[in-house]
Amino acid sequence: MDEVHSVGIYGKDGKGIAVEMGVDQDIDIINGTLAKAYGQMGGYIASNKLIIDYIRSFAPGFIFTTSICPSIAAGSLKAINIVSLAEQLRIQIKNNAALIRQSLDSIAIPYIDTDSHIIAVMINDPFLCKKVSQELIDHHGIYAQPIFFPTVPKGLERLRITVTPKHRKEHIENMTKALDIVWTKLSLPRKNSKKILNK
Repeated sequence: MDEVHSVGIYGKDGKGIAVEMGVDQDIDIINGTLAKAYGQMGGYIASNKLIIDYIRSFAPGFIFTTSICPSIAAGSLKAINIVSLAEQLRIQIKNNAALIRQSLDSIAIPYIDTDSHIIAVMINDPFLCKKVSQELIDHHGIYAQPIFFPTVPKGLERLRITVTPKHRKEHIENMTKALDIVWTKLSLPRKNSKKILNK
């Protein structure tokens, strides 16, 4: 199970989606990152002793890497301790993501409606996706990552909006206004009353 976007954000003490759903003991391998929520570098897998020993012995990606730097290990441990106590920040990030979804609904911008803190604004065209992202950064100082094939299938290009707990309501309002302006300028289609389903 890939938990790189969920560790630090979901589950008790930020332990991830598998913990939040109560299935962490049913997953063979959970992989996560020390970047993103923890602000370090590197990653990890969690599994039983037999699988870990097998990977240590046979995975070239592990065999030919060097050990993590002591400073990164120390920084990661400290970050994990801090994040595990940051329940209010986890609540705020979810509240901010909900506010973004409400704001996008108010201007009929199509997005994939999930409970994630990462919001995918659907553009469905690689050239327009790049153009929207460029307009947002050049004219409004807002960075929204454009996502193309092969990360997503062709024709399902999108902007990835990632909110943090430090974003304030006025930041979200400014982003919504900017997106509305760019959307209108490029004559992009608005969504109807039904939300896009995640497929």
